[in-house]
Amino acid sequence: MPAPDDFFDDSQRLASKIKTEIVVKYFKPWLDILARRAPKVGYVDLFCGPGKFVNEAGQEFPSTPLRILDLVAQHPELTSTLYLHFNDAEARHAASLRTAMEAHPAWPLICRRVTISSQRVSAETVRSWIQPYPALYFLDPFGYGGFTFEDLDTIVRQHGNDLLFFLNYNRFNPELNHQNPLIRRQPETLLGTTSYEALQHSLQAAATSSQRQAIITDHIWSQLERGGAPQHYVVPFEFKFSDRDRTSHYIVFVSKNANARKIIREVMAGLRTDRAGGSFEFNPHALQGGLFDGHFRLGDELHRMFAGRTLAVQDVIAGHDRAFPRSPYVEKDYKSTLKQLRDRDYLTVIKPDGKAVPRNQMPDTALVTFAALNQR
Repeated sequence: MPAPDDFFDDSQRLASKIKTEIVVKYFKPWLDILARRAPKVGYVDLFCGPGKFVNEAGQEFPSTPLRILDLVAQHPELTSTLYLHFNDAEARHAASLRTAMEAHPAWPLICRRVTISSQRVSAETVRSWIQPYPALYFLDPFGYGGFTFEDLDTIVRQHGNDLLFFLNYNRFNPELNHQNPLIRRQPETLLGTTSYEALQHSLQAAATSSQRQAIITDHIWSQLERGGAPQHYVVPFEFKFSDRDRTSHYIVFVSKNANARKIIREVMAGLRTDRAGGSFEFNPHALQGGLFDGHFRLGDELHRMFAGRTLAVQDVIAGHDRAFPRSPYVEKDYKSTLKQLRDRDYLTVIKPDGKAVPRNQMPDTALVTFAALNQR
């Protein structure tokens, strides 16, 4: 994975802005909930960078730490019990961040509750960063450094904790079969030997690069999910390269809370370029379109799953979500799809009292009757 130097010396790209938006837009509702329940809450960024990006034209853009300070300025009453912990292995980045934060209008409001350090985060030290109160953890860029998924699970298991981390698929994929055993050892350490060997066995069935990617990501998401009791929720946001239609990396959200998963889905849905709703991704090459412009998966799944049955709209959504816990769909996607299925006579919709539902509406309590499969 790229070193922090390489990452923060890059010009500010739209992908970087989207990553920041995901974190900040999730942090606000997370804070709304946790700050009212806990005497202390935190935000922990172990690879914080210098606090700003500079593009090729010399324009500066605030990175995640300064955007968090924006929230402090906007909501001082909500952030009065917030503690911020920033770290970067590069001393110059930590010093630059401190300078930028001290110049921020919100600094006097929170300066006594901020720590900025410069340490090399490793498997031996990562657990020392886990705070004794609920916190949102952001690991970007996330280098291997001897980390294991057990370390990530340990973070999420703590009460109120959620995690966002960076997974460089473009590096992880080739390192799985690298000729150098020291390089191959990196993903093996991250996954664990048993999990690594199981993945290698599964990859023997991959005939294409897309099949290989599906096997790798399914294996990783499954391992993260199994870290919880009964499970963790995993929501990945995929980034494509700007110059070719191939996956660069993922920002991965991990939580044990179903409501947190719902919130992050809404955040990611507002930033995706795949308007068909088939995934959470930033793809510079994506064509804009509606749910049924070349993408029928959700409609097909709903029709097959509920054929011949009558359910309330909210039960349709909940039922599909339980069956496909990794699905990237949000309420708007479901209701848009149901409207379009109705327009194509795949289902009928009435109110609980039997009255008609206007064509532009799909209320939660409306009763949906799906056509039988053999009727279409």
